[in-house]
Amino acid sequence: MARKALNTGNEAEESEVVFEDASNPEAEVTADMVTPEGEPSGETNEQIDARVEADLDAAGINIDAADAKRTTARQRRNLMKKIGDIGEAYGAGKTSMIELAQEVTEAAVNRTIGESDAEDLYKTFRARADKRATTDAGVVPDEEAVIGSLDQQVSKVRSFIKLGNSMDEGLDIVSRAIAVHLAAKDANPKAVMKGSTYTVIGSIVTEQLRPTYGGAAMTNEQMHAHIARDVIEKGPPTAADKVRAALDSAIAAQKGSSSDKHPRAPLVSQHLEDAIDALYRALGDASPAAQQAFDQELADAKAKADAAEEKKAKKKAA
Repeated sequence: MARKALNTGNEAEESEVVFEDASNPEAEVTADMVTPEGEPSGETNEQIDARVEADLDAAGINIDAADAKRTTARQRRNLMKKIGDIGEAYGAGKTSMIELAQEVTEAAVNRTIGESDAEDLYKTFRARADKRATTDAGVVPDEEAVIGSLDQQVSKVRSFIKLGNSMDEGLDIVSRAIAVHLAAKDANPKAVMKGSTYTVIGSIVTEQLRPTYGGAAMTNEQMHAHIARDVIEKGPPTAADKVRAALDSAIAAQKGSSSDKHPRAPLVSQHLEDAIDALYRALGDASPAAQQAFDQELADAKAKADAAEEKKAKKKAA
């Protein structure tokens, strides 16, 4: 095959030499198809790439794995920065927990993070939130409450990660859950599960992860059914309602409050103790059912406190 050299640069300078097939003027040979000796190799770009990859494989170098690892590391760094920024916005008083849920779920769908990253993610968020937060923005000053909250919040973050890792449509599920809750709340706030949108979508995600759905995404109707609550229209307060309110107030005065905003010392008084006993008996006189409900609430509160104390003791011993 006849070939002729083409000078493509300035003649006064060292020029790049490329070749073309003289027998086929339309067949241009590019510079990356030239051998070290200046002769065209006859390979296409795809063939060259394949040959280079084969040489790397022969040398035991997995370029794809290395590139994937670098990409994942970069994505994780970017995610942590985003999570910190969201935390800072939350600490400044903005509602950004929803954005936290979306970012975490999307990263999980992309396999950038796994369930083991939940605690680091939440701590990154919380550190920046605490830095700029005020009590009104959600800081819990009591150390025990912070510890309890950490476990609960990390669990929520872990649920979003689990959703994203297990379902490619995880982000869509979270986005639809947000829309379903906001629409239902606008329609009738009393007919919807109590809590912030972040808490409610967390409940929907937990429900989605149950085997009930067989891996299929919940429909908007199923999400709405999960968060819907019956509305009980209350009539005028009964005698039992008024006695119960007085009993609750008396007990609150006896216990006091450790709130930073409104601290109140416990009131130690035999007269108050007698009043609480009298109000309890009066509640039974007004409505035995109301008195039974009060007893059950006390039992549930004690069981919850005992469980929290046991969990705290186990964590301290670990």
